[in-house]
Amino acid sequence: MVESRDVVSRFLAGGYSLDSASLDFFMKDPGKAEAFLAASSEAEKHSKRPAIITLEYIQDVLGSHGAEAGLCIAPLILMDFAVRESKISVEDAITKRAGEYEAARRLLSEKLSDVVSINKIQKQQKFSLIVSVLEKTGEGTALVEDATGSLNLNFGDTKEFTGVVEGDIIGVECESSDATPAAKRIVFVDVPLKRTVAVEGDALCVFINKADPYAAGFEAKSFEKFLEWAKLNSARGLYVIVFSDPGHAKDSEEILARLPSSACRSIVSAPSVFELGGLKVVSCQSESMQPRRGVWGGNDNEIMTNFLKRRALPLGPAYKCGGSAGYTTFFDVVPDIFVAIGSKEPAASNYKGTSVISIGSFSDVPVFFSIDLRTRDFNKLDLS
Repeated sequence: MVESRDVVSRFLAGGYSLDSASLDFFMKDPGKAEAFLAASSEAEKHSKRPAIITLEYIQDVLGSHGAEAGLCIAPLILMDFAVRESKISVEDAITKRAGEYEAARRLLSEKLSDVVSINKIQKQQKFSLIVSVLEKTGEGTALVEDATGSLNLNFGDTKEFTGVVEGDIIGVECESSDATPAAKRIVFVDVPLKRTVAVEGDALCVFINKADPYAAGFEAKSFEKFLEWAKLNSARGLYVIVFSDPGHAKDSEEILARLPSSACRSIVSAPSVFELGGLKVVSCQSESMQPRRGVWGGNDNEIMTNFLKRRALPLGPAYKCGGSAGYTTFFDVVPDIFVAIGSKEPAASNYKGTSVISIGSFSDVPVFFSIDLRTRDFNKLDLS
């Protein structure tokens, strides 16, 4: 077995310093080290060697990218789901809800002060609650609960109360006078406004849906246009993420073989939460958001933004939590990309640093978006 010190020593002997990603690359495939060193000597006759060797420089020296150079990064699944085969049991429902409440409570506690439980509310007091919304009971009022009890809370004209729905887990800043407690401000779990996303190298990522030649309505001409686009952009490094329904991943494999050999391609299910080269990606299906249409907005991106505020994944009745997801649709990761598949009105937007993307499919609306993984710039691909 090759030790990391052996790889480092070999490159130091040639006057090279490796960054951590490059070291990992050569550790996984030591045979490429000699090929790189030989090719690098020739390349340095025409250009200056960088002070530290990066994956991008390795790509340039080897004269290949992505799959050809063995530089593909496979998605790391953080949460996955399965098709529901039976109705959810009462026990599972209770477990799911308790897990979601605890996850939200932990994050909301960091954003609120003077948090008390419902059974500890006192008169003439300013305090905060972390509650689950059971139902709206009237104009500006809602029945809420925590582990200690329930309360019909007066929200008055509190901002964002219109968008509060049954099942929301929210923080509420309140005041209690001689009358009943009253809410003054609603606080969602939300995502942080500022965060750093570090992605090495220069690469594009494109998300596509239903790349299945046997699917009803498959638009072969649109897919041919996509192949042409992929060929033009594969030289800089290209990741193609194909969303497929659970159990139907193999349907897309045949047609993906037509992609440029340098393109990294992966098939994942939606809904899911996964990591790609340090980027956190949350995916869902457009149809699962229909119950919120009109309540949270008229298009998928507006609805997705509201799900982001709640760190909730729209799952839909056809799926159940599974794998590492346990019994929760709450995601505690802060997504860099939130993508919905099967949208009738594909669009791209940004919310507090999260790229919000809704895409169509090759069987309906063949409109997708590519993302520059370094700058996070969007590029619309209208293949109709």
